[in-house]
Amino acid sequence: MLRTEISLTEFESGQKVLIVEVSGGCRMRGRLITMGIREGSEVTIVNHPSRHGPVVISVAGSQFALGNGLASRVLARLVDE
Repeated sequence: MLRTEISLTEFESGQKVLIVEVSGGCRMRGRLITMGIREGSEVTIVNHPSRHGPVVISVAGSQFALGNGLASRVLARLVDE
């Protein structure tokens, strides 16, 4: 079976994705939820210049930079346009 969910660190700039899973503790998940990053949210990858640097995303009209470690805990899939 082909895996369609990958971490935010694997997407390219400009791609629109649907969050399908956020792993981690309650505190981390709570922090992401306050930013609008939760299962079912659509986000756009604004900038991801390297596989090791931060991932800048846009969600609900706001932009956030997620460190590589945090972004790797958020699984998503491409949105069909």
